[in-house]
Amino acid sequence: MQIATTTSLRRGFSLIELLVVIAIISVIATIATGVLFRVRAGAEIQATETTMRKFDSLLQQQVKAVVDTARDDTVPPIVIDQLARGNKNRGRVIWTKMKLRQEFPQNFGEALNGINIPFPSTLILRRKENYARKLGPVTVAGGFNALEAAVMLTESLAESRRGITITDGDTRGSAGTAKITVGGREFMVAQDNWGQPLVLIRWPWPTSTPAQVAFSSALASELNAPPYVSPEQAISGKIDPVDPENWLGQGWNGGNPAGNELANLTAAIGHPLPAQNYAPFILSAGPDKVLFTGDDICSFRLRELGKRGN
Repeated sequence: MQIATTTSLRRGFSLIELLVVIAIISVIATIATGVLFRVRAGAEIQATETTMRKFDSLLQQQVKAVVDTARDDTVPPIVIDQLARGNKNRGRVIWTKMKLRQEFPQNFGEALNGINIPFPSTLILRRKENYARKLGPVTVAGGFNALEAAVMLTESLAESRRGITITDGDTRGSAGTAKITVGGREFMVAQDNWGQPLVLIRWPWPTSTPAQVAFSSALASELNAPPYVSPEQAISGKIDPVDPENWLGQGWNGGNPAGNELANLTAAIGHPLPAQNYAPFILSAGPDKVLFTGDDICSFRLRELGKRGN
């Protein structure tokens, strides 16, 4: 008996089928790449925020230590008599702000030159010699300089103050440190996870370029309103954490300072009047690696989120 058999012929994929498969693979690869990029970007943001929370906590401890020490100091008579019109409470506020400037200089010029008033030209608070020794012979840029602000953040956090002892690990974040050249010298500074230096912002807000002016104005409006100040503080104008009673903004017998007197006062405290929520914080350039743009990361925002438990 004969059994009929059939022979099956195997054929390859057609061109159309191959193109469809390639297209599907391309779509999957694109989606996977996008997801991987977003996960990586999110991880970098999270790591930078963790570092900034750590440094900001240390910064706030250091600021409190300086404020507490200044409140125990004997305020020099020149501050009370020439800058505060004899008012001891106002003199204490001015002295505290001067000590904060001395301990947390924004740039090399502040670190090396001390605090002077212009009329007449008088040195009223000497520089911190420890900073002068660490900085050595440097060229001072003047005004706001992000690299100088990065150096001063690292140096100011490394100081031991009022029972706060700092180790090398305290000033290292998840991204470690970077070597930068500024003022003709090399320095090691803390950096974010995009390889950019973390910057100290004290006061006044940087206003050297249009981008800085716009950024500073937006930040000032944000910090001067809830939740960073209470509704009552926003209404009363008593929003300066160093001057909660607004001694610098009111109660001047004979009218508020003007002319040379105002120039001396603002030269001493380092910021203009009226009062604002002048609170030091740390700034990262964010994913775009450019300061004063929309994706900058500010430590005061992270601090507020932490208070809310987020």
